[in-house]
Amino acid sequence: MSPANDAQVLQSLKKAFSSAIPTGSEIASRAIARAIAGHENDVAWIKGHFSELVEEIQIQAYEEYLIAEKSAGESAIVGVFSPLVSADANATQTLRAVADSVFLTSSTSASHRGDGLGLGRRSNS
Repeated sequence: MSPANDAQVLQSLKKAFSSAIPTGSEIASRAIARAIAGHENDVAWIKGHFSELVEEIQIQAYEEYLIAEKSAGESAIVGVFSPLVSADANATQTLRAVADSVFLTSSTSASHRGDGLGLGRRSNS
């Protein structure tokens, strides 16, 4: 890979992240499935616990997003930067450590600001 400028690297990171992160609908579906597990066909239970389910689904969706964000971010960082550094195993380990640090910091910052999920921000382009 030829040396890349900042704009190319940023574009590559965005593309890699977007292709790896699940859609908001996928995250919401997983959260719903977790929240109603064991009661999927119990309409009365779902209606009776609707308010609690709304809160639980929001929490579950946020947890699902954080897991997906970390995985997609690490994959994007390693995928984009690995070709730019040596094939040395230490370089890959360093990239993974940077990815962990970046996504831990950004997720902690987002949770303190109350940014929420950002579901629906992903484009399918």
